[in-house]
Amino acid sequence: MPTNFQEIANQWYEKMRLPFFNLMISRFPRLRGGEIEDIYQNIFIAIQENIEKGRIKDNTSWYSYIMTVGYNLACKHMRHADITDSYDGFDDNHDRPTTLDRITAINLELQEEDISLFDNPEADIVLGEEIARTPEPCATILRLFYYERMPLANIAEVIGFNSARSVQSRRWQCVRNLISPVKAALKRAGIIN
Repeated sequence: MPTNFQEIANQWYEKMRLPFFNLMISRFPRLRGGEIEDIYQNIFIAIQENIEKGRIKDNTSWYSYIMTVGYNLACKHMRHADITDSYDGFDDNHDRPTTLDRITAINLELQEEDISLFDNPEADIVLGEEIARTPEPCATILRLFYYERMPLANIAEVIGFNSARSVQSRRWQCVRNLISPVKAALKRAGIIN
């Protein structure tokens, strides 16, 4: 087993490159090649630091260690980039998530089995009305995130939350709380049974 960083880098750097890139592409399709490359480089920087600090055991499985560190670094990168919403779609220019895609994601949560909601402007109107009736801070969070497409970190600043993570958590809670009223409104409107 390699005992120093140079031996580990020589033995594992090229060997793990393709499996790691494949893992990142499958788990994080929105990561760009350059971002994956940066994460991969950071894995070996972390390994070097952990060896110097004596944090790595002699019987370490390097394959598992490299993949785990890389996965954790990718998750951290996604959080810092405010890319935490797996439902995000992109417009034709691949710039920002589209409002329609975000509304479709909420519609999907509301009624997965009723595909007609996806192309129903009446359903979108009902959804908008229910969001307008939602108490604060949920109304602001949902409006800023889904309609104005504001990043989570910016929403946190606007509404006085400590972090993007706390906004993300509250947003999902708001969406869950919105499901029943929206279903009821869709039933009243005759859009669903």
